[in-house]
Amino acid sequence: MAETTSIKDKIRVSELTVAELRELIREVVDEVIEEKMKEPNRATRETLEKADRGEELNYYDSLDEFFKKMGV
Repeated sequence: MAETTSIKDKIRVSELTVAELRELIREVVDEVIEEKMKEPNRATRETLEKADRGEELNYYDSLDEFFKKMGV
């Protein structure tokens, strides 16, 4: 099991330059986003399951028909 260490334990923020702090924040945000993107949320899962079953699908004869239906 991996040991969890807080960021505070790893660094002293007051000792970082602005550039280093920006990079650290960017890395943390990227890591959080990556973790959140691994699993689709409930609404997405339900929609994909319905599509797999052929439910609630829309069909269009042309892109023009699709765009008209979408209000574009």
